[in-house]
Amino acid sequence: MIRKLLHLIRWEEWYDSKLPLLAATAYYLAMRHSLPWPDAVARYSLSIVFCALFLAYGYAVNDYSDLEIDKLAGKKKLIAEIPRINTLVLLIALVLLGIVVLLPYYQDQKVILAVVLCYTLGTAYSLPPIRLKERGIAGLLGSAIAQRSLPALVIGAVWDSVDIVTLGWAFLGFLVGTRYILIHQYQDISADIKSGVHTFATKNPGVIVQSIRWILMAEIVTAVLLAFSIILTRIGFLMIPAGYVLYSVWYYSLYKRFIGVPGLTSFIQVPLADLYTIFLPIGLLLFLSIDDIKWLPFVPLEILWKRQCAAQYFFLPYRYVIGLWQARVVHRWRRK
Repeated sequence: MIRKLLHLIRWEEWYDSKLPLLAATAYYLAMRHSLPWPDAVARYSLSIVFCALFLAYGYAVNDYSDLEIDKLAGKKKLIAEIPRINTLVLLIALVLLGIVVLLPYYQDQKVILAVVLCYTLGTAYSLPPIRLKERGIAGLLGSAIAQRSLPALVIGAVWDSVDIVTLGWAFLGFLVGTRYILIHQYQDISADIKSGVHTFATKNPGVIVQSIRWILMAEIVTAVLLAFSIILTRIGFLMIPAGYVLYSVWYYSLYKRFIGVPGLTSFIQVPLADLYTIFLPIGLLLFLSIDDIKWLPFVPLEILWKRQCAAQYFFLPYRYVIGLWQARVVHRWRRK
């Protein structure tokens, strides 16, 4: 039953790709605001639970709205096998649970506004009569803002910190989300044309790759500025971006040597995905644990959370190092 529910909300598609950058935002705010540990953990935990419930709702309502379209495209999804009344009950439950989980913070009107905007835009993206996903560039912006930016602003509101830096985290999420939806739409061009769905990619296929390049450059600039804002108060944090740059240069050289040049329109090797999923959230959590050792138990939880994507991102370097070690052992054995 649990597996079916997770499959229904497409848990595997977002739990270790969209949530980590939101968790990094929360870790940054916890590091920046010296609140009592129980209060800080409550704000972190409840805001992440809200984000998970909202993302689950967004994916489920999208699949519900696309039932007929997916049939035409030949896509088989679990939601098509469930009575519609049961699906509606699930959608309503996800909305209510998402609202209830942040009840302790509704004395701040910013939290109420951010939550309302989340569900409003998340619904308008998929459901008619608005159905932003079929309205060209509005679909791109609506998806990125709903799934990435607004949840970050909810987290900022929960921490009572909606300033320029928090907006920077939300903007980074917006750029990441826009790039990912462009890749997704690019890969779905054939299926969307077949089923009659009109997206930005089906209308403008020739500009997708260049758009992704420009967005990636904007991401790098934004990430550097956010890292600099942290380094200003914690110079030691410089180790995280510096280490990531060195690792990325090495990884790219291995990828190019053994696999080929990574493509910008594929989810196989998405540039900066390892930064947002592993390096940034775990790096922030480690520095947060230095400030307050009671955060340290969250480190193994983070590692457990990211184990699948870590295996994917680090497989090539791991195999390369193991290969070198095996070659050295064989060479020594032959010399003997």
